[in-house]
Amino acid sequence: MKRIYKNLLIAITTLSLIIISVIPAFAYSSNDIDDYVIDYVDILTDNEEELLKDKIDDIRKKYDYDIVLHTTNSFNGKSRVSYSDDMYDSLGFSNDGMIFVINIKTRDYYTSTSGSGIDIFDDYNLIKLHDEVKPYLSKGDYYEAFDKYLDLCVEYINEPHNEVPYSSRNESIRDLRRILDSKTIVELVLASFLIALIVTFILKGKMNNVHMGKSANNYEVNNSFSLSTRRDQFIFKNLDKQKIERYSSSSHYSGGSSHHSSGSGHYGGGSSHHNSSSGRPHGGGGGKF
Repeated sequence: MKRIYKNLLIAITTLSLIIISVIPAFAYSSNDIDDYVIDYVDILTDNEEELLKDKIDDIRKKYDYDIVLHTTNSFNGKSRVSYSDDMYDSLGFSNDGMIFVINIKTRDYYTSTSGSGIDIFDDYNLIKLHDEVKPYLSKGDYYEAFDKYLDLCVEYINEPHNEVPYSSRNESIRDLRRILDSKTIVELVLASFLIALIVTFILKGKMNNVHMGKSANNYEVNNSFSLSTRRDQFIFKNLDKQKIERYSSSSHYSGGSSHHSSGSGHYGGGSSHHNSSSGRPHGGGGGKF
């Protein structure tokens, strides 16, 4: 009997330890899903937080991409880059995603990207994205800034699905496609063609008194042209010079993506890559508002 009680006590103790270890995991997972808007400064109302969370949830379901919005008063002694990277990594968000951090006290903003976000939101796209959002931040319209941020993110995320990614290299192609896809523009072109066709037929009808001539005699006055002098005269000369470029071992290619292991993200061609304290690769960029 003692042995049975002893085994029962061991089983109950083991089961208790398992439950205790599992509860925090479930609590963290539940908290993780609800923490896509982390408003430490409490600048958003409860209703505004819910609206932003609903929009982020729609993005996650449609694109399988995490977007986190975060406000703070301190970077805890870190740079805005390290703080943003570590915040995203420590909360266990998806590999494909990004976090937008605003420091109300220092008036810094920074976007840290991860996974596919590094390529979608390259340096050029982040400049455009932040330029659209920064005026709202400067005016203190933080909900409007976050809402605009999410709307623009959808545009950038959606572009690769249409096989025309957002970048400076194909912006004109994207704009041209919008024009060609516009029903109004097509209608205007057809209307212009019909008007031009009608005007052409009207003008042609008024020219029935004009006939094709077989020579230029009708336009020449008899004995009016006389060539009495002929000479050759040098007018000018052209001289083109072209420098022959020589190869230098110190020359290097400056385009493409920038890669570095630490420090702040910067804007340039492609995406700026860096590693967080956990070694995870991130892209990103930011500034002051």
